[in-house]
Amino acid sequence: MAKISRTPYNGARYVTRQISKSINLNSKMTGEALFVDAQEALTVSLPFLDNGAYFKIILKNENAEAVTLSFASMSGIVFSDDGSATSATSHEAQTEITIPAGSASGSFIDALCDGERWYVQGLVATA
Repeated sequence: MAKISRTPYNGARYVTRQISKSINLNSKMTGEALFVDAQEALTVSLPFLDNGAYFKIILKNENAEAVTLSFASMSGIVFSDDGSATSATSHEAQTEITIPAGSASGSFIDALCDGERWYVQGLVATA
């Protein structure tokens, strides 16, 4: 039972990681929110398939260069504020999504794995 005049505290928090160069993620990093600062071209690779693994990938600043997300297998859709959408429906051995240079801070991709493929959704805004 909560005590009166105490602020409720939620112990569940994202673990965050700052990304400014290419990285290979692994299953031990699952659940992290990745803040990407792409002042140079970089790749974020998710080369594994692990049931229940998830990541939130967020552009921290307007990116000067492209950010490539590389998945073992993927399905999903990413919308852009210019009205275009990138559909990622192939289940090939290596599937990529590219966030183009000049995308705005706050653009994001959510990725969730069911053990067979990554399901992605996101929004990329132009700066």
